[in-house]
Amino acid sequence: GELLWRAGIVTSVLIEDRLRAKVLPTKVLELGSGLGLCSMVASHCGAEVVATDLESVLVPLRKNLAANCVEVEALALEWGTEFPSHLRGSIDVVVASDCTYFKEQIPALVCTILDLSHTATTVILAHPDRRSAVTKFLMLFLQDYFIVDESLREEDVLSTRPDLVPNRYQDVTSNHHVALELSQCVREEKCPITLYVLRCKDNPELLLHHFHEAFTFRSRVAVVEGKRLQCSPNRQRQVL
Repeated sequence: GELLWRAGIVTSVLIEDRLRAKVLPTKVLELGSGLGLCSMVASHCGAEVVATDLESVLVPLRKNLAANCVEVEALALEWGTEFPSHLRGSIDVVVASDCTYFKEQIPALVCTILDLSHTATTVILAHPDRRSAVTKFLMLFLQDYFIVDESLREEDVLSTRPDLVPNRYQDVTSNHHVALELSQCVREEKCPITLYVLRCKDNPELLLHHFHEAFTFRSRVAVVEGKRLQCSPNRQRQVL
């Protein structure tokens, strides 16, 4: 929550373009909001926005929201756990920018996205390709649960903003008066960034049911595999 990553800025440009063009619905929830840039830009474009992150991040997030006088609700939300019931199935646009840093977090992230979505929800997911193993793992989940309507490269998105140049990413918020010292807190990386515009393959409740069934099975297999590794050959046969 203390650094603004490049993916967040690219995502904010896409959100601004789509909301200004009125091709996105206006009830938006951001996962892993961090400093809150995407949420603030969406709010300045007229969206009703909920910004979420871990409890430990809410203090700087709320400070940024207050400094920019935006009406954005900030809530603690840990992926894969319970969240306020009024959000379930009620969100038109779910934004997840740079939320795929760790492979282990992806299942919980997907579970939460499905839980928030209704049949017409749009998901905007920005993924920096830092490690091929993480990207391949993410692709498996996207194939299983989502339809990819668009796959956009960073340069495709930024082509709509020729005024943006390296080390001047702060210009992205110049029309919104977002009070962040972006030039001092942008975390630069050389990895390519892809933005996926997604929708659920089926009814999200049904997909979520299948998701939990799949992971219950995988958990049981993992337990058996763990016992197999810890036991002698004779004991392994008893376990299996």
